[in-house]
Amino acid sequence: MKNSPMWWVITVCFSLVFSAVCPAALVENLTIGNAKALALGNAVTADPPGVDAIHYNPAGLARTKGIERQLNLTAASLQFEIEFGDYHAIARQQIESWGLGEKDPVENSVSFTDEVVLKVPFMSGRQDWPLPVVFLPSGGSAFRSETGGYALGTAAFVPMAAGYRRQPDDPGRFMGNELALTRLTYFSPTIGFKLNDQWSFGAGIHFSYQGLSAFTDLRVSSIILGVINTALSQLEEDSDRFGVDINPWWQEETPSYAMINGRHVVWKDGHWEIYVPPKAVIALIKERWHARNAL
Repeated sequence: MKNSPMWWVITVCFSLVFSAVCPAALVENLTIGNAKALALGNAVTADPPGVDAIHYNPAGLARTKGIERQLNLTAASLQFEIEFGDYHAIARQQIESWGLGEKDPVENSVSFTDEVVLKVPFMSGRQDWPLPVVFLPSGGSAFRSETGGYALGTAAFVPMAAGYRRQPDDPGRFMGNELALTRLTYFSPTIGFKLNDQWSFGAGIHFSYQGLSAFTDLRVSSIILGVINTALSQLEEDSDRFGVDINPWWQEETPSYAMINGRHVVWKDGHWEIYVPPKAVIALIKERWHARNAL
């Protein structure tokens, strides 16, 4: 049965229907500082390590023997590096087609920073870290009742703490010029029960501080901006002074005006102004859109 084609079809369909998304984590749990958890990539849910079971799996606290205390110290050197490549050939053709001929300063560049900033409780903004290495202490204690079959414990730890600052001309500034993330659990009363040799049960309440502070530059990408850029470039070829009006335009009494290539050329206040009627803008958008879809 297991070697039949139908079995494999059912297995594949079942996997596709009930599969779950696997999210990625940047610095989550790295700053707790548990050596076993770090060595196993935090895969310690089935075998939680000591007092840190309060965070990884509170049921594991039931394995405590007598009174246990734990102290962790994490020393981390944070460096952030990003490599930006070239545009795809089709994207490059689109950029040139829409009149955005300026070179992207981020293209084919590298972003690097090791300047650390942190989000600190009860302080606004991002705080500079003066040392090249970040030190994060954590710890807790637990005890198990010899007669009751349960264990109690609490711990203070930092599941997440990271931050960086980039220079004003760094190409990665559009992904965050300054960013600081902190999560600090300062009180976590937890209880674990041992039901038998195979089963344990645990639960806890975590009181935590969560801080996020960010400062970033923005990049705007829009087809309409390309159309406006192209329209302005065409207008500059006809007049040293121009204006663009995307609303319906008319004037009952005009001292002097003319129509040149579908544009209103008006003598106003001692200079000529060129107004592009809405139909011309719409026609330009349609022309560019059809050219884009034809690729």
